[in-house]
Amino acid sequence: MVSFEHSIGRFGAAGPLPQVSARRPQYQRAVRSFRRRYGCARYPALCARGSRAHIWLTGWNEPNEPSQPTGVVVLPDGTTDPDSGEPVRAALYWRALDRECRKPTPEFIPCRAVAGDFLDDRRLLPPSYLRAYVKTAGASPRVWAWHAYGAAYSRDVGLLPTLLRWTRAKRGRSPELWLTEQGGVMQISGCATCPLFVPHPDARGEPDEAAQADDLRWLLDDLLPSLPERDRVRVTRFYLYQWKGARHWDSGLVDFEDGHQRPSYCVFATRLGRPNPYC
Repeated sequence: MVSFEHSIGRFGAAGPLPQVSARRPQYQRAVRSFRRRYGCARYPALCARGSRAHIWLTGWNEPNEPSQPTGVVVLPDGTTDPDSGEPVRAALYWRALDRECRKPTPEFIPCRAVAGDFLDDRRLLPPSYLRAYVKTAGASPRVWAWHAYGAAYSRDVGLLPTLLRWTRAKRGRSPELWLTEQGGVMQISGCATCPLFVPHPDARGEPDEAAQADDLRWLLDDLLPSLPERDRVRVTRFYLYQWKGARHWDSGLVDFEDGHQRPSYCVFATRLGRPNPYC
């Protein structure tokens, strides 16, 4: 799966949002450029006669996240402006991507478009933002994506039940929901001068590996039972985001400094039915 997002402009800031109109299809051209670069000429086996291969693409990564040009605005007091952000633009990106994937183009690997890809933090996903996106996307998405990081460390499923309710099909099969970027967060530092965020500090204020393992265990075992029973069957995929952690973002199963296996590694291995003798 591949997620698109903003280019990097001057001084590391987000570049301008691409236009998506018929007169200025900048977003569509960028999608075609990506598909051409990683297309049939590069991976001929995926385009061979009889191949059922395809790639999944999301229209915009975490569109509600404040660092994204489509994201909400966080006010100085830490609250969020509920009317900020560009959810309609983000949903139009998905619609444009979906149209691109529906065009039969021999030089491109077939693709399918995934809607949403929201970061689940209640503070960063006002109901008005979610409502505007869902309304603009319409009933066409076959798959919605969700990043349940906030749910992992707060045990609060946020607006996930709302999204599932708003996207139920009136007739026929309802769309699936995929947890497309998951893991227990150890620490986050978005930039060199940003304050370090540690969801579960230990007595010394350091990240707690046991707490990270509990977060991952909750995602794997308890998230689904927290949802309405009729919607649980729609959650069909779980994508682990990071195998080895990194300094700016660390949700890895393996420590990025000395490479030791964390307790979360054992949780994941056991859940897959492949327990490690060192756990």
